[in-house]
Amino acid sequence: MHLWRHLNRIRIGCNKSPFRKLWTCSVKMSENNKVGTTHLERTAHNSRNEELSTATVTSVRNESPTVKGLTLTIHNKSFKHKAGQWVDTIIPGIERVGGYSICSPPCKLVQEGKLDLAVKCSDHPPSAWVYHKCKVGDEVSVRVGGDFYYDPIDDILLDDIILIAGGVGINPLYSIIQHIKHIRRTSTVLTTLLYSAKTESELIFKKELEDICSSCQYTDVLLNTTQTQSDKQSVKFGRISEDTIHRVVGKSKPDKITAFICGPLSMIEDVTCILQNCGLDSSKIRFEKWW
Repeated sequence: MHLWRHLNRIRIGCNKSPFRKLWTCSVKMSENNKVGTTHLERTAHNSRNEELSTATVTSVRNESPTVKGLTLTIHNKSFKHKAGQWVDTIIPGIERVGGYSICSPPCKLVQEGKLDLAVKCSDHPPSAWVYHKCKVGDEVSVRVGGDFYYDPIDDILLDDIILIAGGVGINPLYSIIQHIKHIRRTSTVLTTLLYSAKTESELIFKKELEDICSSCQYTDVLLNTTQTQSDKQSVKFGRISEDTIHRVVGKSKPDKITAFICGPLSMIEDVTCILQNCGLDSSKIRFEKWW
C-alpha cells in the first residue's frame, strides 16, 4: 500500500481517540521526513489494529546496562495482541512515534491487563525518553501492529519452531517462546531458541529463558556472545554458526519446521540463506528487522 494512503488510514482509525491530535501530529511529522527514516514510514506496509489505548507505566527496570524494561497497564479492555507483534508508542511531548516489540505473551494482557516492552538506549527521541525520563505513573498511548507473529489455529502446535535472535531482536521471540509454553499442554513439538548478543550482560531474559528450557524437555535455548567470552559453559563464544543451525534443523524434517528470525539485516540475510540451504521453504521462514 502506498505510504500516503496507509498513513491516511491510520488517521481515520484514530478519530475517536483522546490522543488523536498527538497521533495526527506525529504522522504529519513522518510525512515531512525522508521516506524510510521513521518507524511509521518503515512499517507503512504492515497491518495495524484499529484499537488505540492509553496506558500507564507501572514498572521501570534495568534489563541490561543498555536496555530498560517497562510494564504498561492497558486501559482499553478490548485491546489485544499476538505473540511477536509490536506497538506504535506515542509519548506526550515527543513528536516521533516509537515502535517497540512486545516481549510478554498475550496471556499476560488477558489475565493482568498488562504488557511488557524492552527498549534499548539510543538518541531516537522516544527511546531516549524511555531510557532517561520514563517513570512509574507516566502515560503513553499504544497501538498494536505487525505481521510477524505466532498464532496457531485453536492454539494447536503443529510445526517444530526455530527462533533465532540477535541483540534486542530477542523481544518478539521471547513473547513467542512464552506463548508456546502457555499453550503447549501435552504437545511434543520442538522449540529451539538461538540467541546471540555482544556480551553476557546484554543477553536480556537469560535467566527466564533458561527457566523455560529447564521446565520443558521439548524446549532448548542456545546462547552466544560475540564480543566478550563468558565463563559459563552454557554461553558459547562467537556468532551463531552454520553448523549449529544445521544441527538444530537436523532434529526434525525441514517441511515440519517454521523459523522466526529477528535482528540486524545482515544476520537475517545470512541465517535465511543457511535455513534455505537446510531445506526450509522460504514460506516457512519469517523475519522482522529492527533498525
